[in-house]
Amino acid sequence: MNFEQVRSYLNEIGIEFPPGNYSTKELEEIMQVARNLPQWPQNEIVIPNMFDNPCHLSTTPTDPRLLDYDFRKMLLRVKKIGGLAQYTNSYLSVRKLNIVMDLDWTMIYAFRTNLAYSEPQVELELKRLKVKYSNLKLEKKYIPSSQIYLIIAIRPNLTDFLSKLVRIATLYVYTSAEEEYARIVLSMIDPTKRLFENRIYASLARNANSNTEKTLETLRLDDLDNVLIFDDQIDVWKVEYRDFVIPSMRFTPLYKEDQEFQTSKTFADKIFTYVYEKSVRGYRDEKTPFIDDKGTQLDIVFKLVNDVYEERFGSIYSISAANLYQNVCKSFLANKTCSLNQITGPERENKINTFTAILNRLGANVTDDNPDIVLVDSLQNTNNPNAKTVTWLLFKYFGYSSLK
Repeated sequence: MNFEQVRSYLNEIGIEFPPGNYSTKELEEIMQVARNLPQWPQNEIVIPNMFDNPCHLSTTPTDPRLLDYDFRKMLLRVKKIGGLAQYTNSYLSVRKLNIVMDLDWTMIYAFRTNLAYSEPQVELELKRLKVKYSNLKLEKKYIPSSQIYLIIAIRPNLTDFLSKLVRIATLYVYTSAEEEYARIVLSMIDPTKRLFENRIYASLARNANSNTEKTLETLRLDDLDNVLIFDDQIDVWKVEYRDFVIPSMRFTPLYKEDQEFQTSKTFADKIFTYVYEKSVRGYRDEKTPFIDDKGTQLDIVFKLVNDVYEERFGSIYSISAANLYQNVCKSFLANKTCSLNQITGPERENKINTFTAILNRLGANVTDDNPDIVLVDSLQNTNNPNAKTVTWLLFKYFGYSSLK
């Protein structure tokens, strides 16, 4: 068994095997895993995922686009990745809250410039505001339909807040502004469309010619029991949806207390009331949550919303852990061990927490004091639906050759 033989075999099944110093034992182990993967039709590859079911994706050597699933730094060449995303999102959506975000005064604040200002004058105004509000991210944006420049201030900590929120919720933007304006502003908040995708609902709902109120009917959600609304105004919503709104979220750089986001006990109590007693229907809890008096408003809101999520659906880690190893044969566990200390790279802490939760469900005693994990020794039982996922985890988190 040599490197060229392994690379040739892996290339045939759509896996790019990078050069490296591999021992004979390592090459044999990699081939063992590869041969035990399920067979797939020509020009298709089965992507193991966190939810047991394989996803069949067309592949072609001429398409260099890569799927973010690496097998010991072996990148899969794929033609389409939509199938995997669609399946994963479909599975997760049944375990997520639906959170509707207002735009102006909630996520951003727009400074309106003088209509007579030229672009150089707007640049001068932007520089002045950057000095005055040095802690804020400010950008100028031109709105073609209104023929006006706006200087947009993004709420501090918003990106971190939304990135955490999207793990437990499907996010929507619902604004009373024009769609063109909403999309331009959202390109600052979510340039890759990772958070909101295309879930944008915009209309001139409140103007001189209309008193139309916001309604959840516009979003066509099947289940309203898991809906929360973040909006600085309650009265813009129809009466029957006002209990879903978390108030006191207004953001404006014009007021010191809003700019600095120093949290008061009064604010915490108010948010507690809405999140626990109104915003999620049927939910009641007599426990007093931990409140960080030095935190920001968004920090406190996330803590409480995450509490609601865990009471309703369980820990975020149970999404992958609950079904992942439910039926894995105990015989898979043998003498192979590896250490949590070997996990490196981006989101290391999240990887460790997720993997620990999964392995502990199997009966492994994984703690900070005991970082060694008993892992899968072989994948001979390819009839087991979880074998593909076990393979994925071995390479995803450790690289198969790191097993001792």
